[in-house]
Amino acid sequence: FRILSVAGNSPFVTAKIIESKGQTEYRIAVMLDGNQPTGQLGATVRIKTNDPEQPTIDVPITGSVK
Repeated sequence: FRILSVAGNSPFVTAKIIESKGQTEYRIAVMLDGNQPTGQLGATVRIKTNDPEQPTIDVPITGSVK
């Protein structure tokens, strides 16, 4: 399968695809923009693929911002 896109569901979270190894391995970089409030952070990164059996994969992101 191929990863077609990635996106965070929070205004403070961005994600981008880093392709490597000739499109057989992927890395996904998830970043905070620095403007999130202190406290608990919860977000989801949605990965869209070309796989008809699993067109989307939701990855939960949790953390504590100090």
